Amino acid sequence: MAVARNNTVVTMFILLGLSEHPHMKLFLFGLFLGIYLLTLAWNLSLIALIRMDSHLRTPMYFFLSNLSFLDICYVSSTAPKMLWDVITGQKAISFIGCATQYFAFYGMGHCFLLATMADDRYAAICNPLLYTTLCLKMVIGAYVGGFLSSVIETYSAYQHDFCGPNMINHFFRDLPPVLALSCSDTFTSLTFLVGVVVGVVSILAVLISYGYIAAAVLRISSAKGRTKAFSTCASHLTAVTLFYGSRSSSSYSLNRDKVVSIFYAVMIPMVNPIIYSLRNKDIKNVMRNAVVGDHTRSFTNILSHFLSDMRSPKAMTHGENSTDITQLILLGFSDLPRITPLLFTVFLLTYLATVTWNLSLIVFIRMDSHLHTPMYFFLSNLSFIDLCCITSTVPKMLSGFFQERQRITFIGCIVQNFIFSTMGLSESCLMTAMAYDRAAICNPLLYSSVMSPTLCTQMVPGRYTAGLAASLSQLYALLQLHFCGPNVIRHFFCDTPQLLPLSCTDTFLLQILTAALTMIFGIANVIVITTSYGYIVTSIMKITSATGRSKAFNTCASHLTAVSLFYTSSIFVYLSSSSGASSSFDRFASVFYTVVIPMLNPLIYSLRNKEIKDALKRLQMTTVYC
Repeated sequence: MAVARNNTVVTMFILLGLSEHPHMKLFLFGLFLGIYLLTLAWNLSLIALIRMDSHLRTPMYFFLSNLSFLDICYVSSTAPKMLWDVITGQKAISFIGCATQYFAFYGMGHCFLLATMADDRYAAICNPLLYTTLCLKMVIGAYVGGFLSSVIETYSAYQHDFCGPNMINHFFRDLPPVLALSCSDTFTSLTFLVGVVVGVVSILAVLISYGYIAAAVLRISSAKGRTKAFSTCASHLTAVTLFYGSRSSSSYSLNRDKVVSIFYAVMIPMVNPIIYSLRNKDIKNVMRNAVVGDHTRSFTNILSHFLSDMRSPKAMTHGENSTDITQLILLGFSDLPRITPLLFTVFLLTYLATVTWNLSLIVFIRMDSHLHTPMYFFLSNLSFIDLCCITSTVPKMLSGFFQERQRITFIGCIVQNFIFSTMGLSESCLMTAMAYDRAAICNPLLYSSVMSPTLCTQMVPGRYTAGLAASLSQLYALLQLHFCGPNVIRHFFCDTPQLLPLSCTDTFLLQILTAALTMIFGIANVIVITTSYGYIVTSIMKITSATGRSKAFNTCASHLTAVSLFYTSSIFVYLSSSSGASSSFDRFASVFYTVVIPMLNPLIYSLRNKEIKDALKRLQMTTVYC
């Protein structure tokens, strides 16, 4: 590297990363560690599944296994260093390390492989009789193309003079923020030219392939055939759009570009195996066979079963002489007899801790006048809902651990389902009210008038009423069904997806109602919450003081964490258990949102909450004084 005579050569760079949010360090570490581990697990599982099953030894899945391998390398070139920096605070990276990270990140050949996969889709649809043989050469060509372009880019980038400053406002060594530190002219750099050529050529190859595909598909006379042909391209088209869309949306001029970079450097490698597996019939069939063929499932097969279980429940039809069932059998965790004592102990302690913490929080808020604000009024109601949710399921589950068969009456099952459904829907609405409260605080001078006591006392009963009304409509539709057998539920409580397969009559109307309620209470509430946080982020960005921004973000962190846990776990569980035949993964996933989340919520809202800590100190002082 050429350096001017009076300049000092930079040997170390400082990656600032996300250091402007020190109060969120543990949260960010946990979040990115979880994403990284999920990315490794899902991509390794997909590679193993494709290698193990002969039905998936086709060009499409050969390319897909290589894409998963690239995603593992891609995320591993940035995430471990970022996690280390977040938890240790050591931001330094050597000049050689910086160049190596850049080379590894850009040398993976994603652009070329995605273009190759588009050509594969073109060959499969447009020339099915000639669909053969060049797979290995094409993949090797993609790797070679990525390697050569990365060599040229890295060599060109590091021919510039770097004499200071040495602080990179990013969490990994990406090209634009590093070139901004150069002391020499970067206008004529080959780096951008190579990047543009590779990107444009790859995109053109993809567009040309899909142009031919669209022309071929439109010539198919059958609507069913056109739908099937288009569906084979949907996953790849989604992956290509996310990859190029996230790359092109970053200008590296604002802090938001770090968020965009997180999406394409960390999130996309995690999302890709889901995109290609979630609606893929071949992979679902292979997963189902893997589960049936091995009762002692590994983590990979459990993950596969989770993805393969997303199918519509089918009502079981019987003759006119069928007898209505009056009792149901909850299998719970009876297929795990060796760890029954451990499960009983864990669930008992979790239940006691949940009841204690939530009751304490309710009493604490009621006792301390400093906490008589809208935020804590909503929080006390959230604790009440969590108590009802966990109490509707866990005591019955605990009582059945040491019974040979855990029985529950049909009426008891319906009541349990009604209570749990009412509380779950009410919690979804309450999360929205809490997001509105956080948005209102962006106008502190108007906060007391906007979030008046009258409005708060109207909002909370309104949320309960909405949850009750929706649950009653679902209950009415459920009671219109005819249940005549079988009477075995492979779950630890009576949830709607597990009851539907027991019906002898058509469940179509109930499924439509459930889908409508999901749209109203799930998607609508998420949109309101997202809108509220969009307004919050816009308001916070206008704050000039870094301390003020940190404080504003801190007031929202707890609610945002709780919302993310609630909706993510609910979506996973209700998608994976839509068949009604609950797997071990489904049951343990249900444990997370029925048992673990009610326990975590009071900790999330209290652990880093200064007002609650101050109130606790006041209570201790009062106790000592008395």
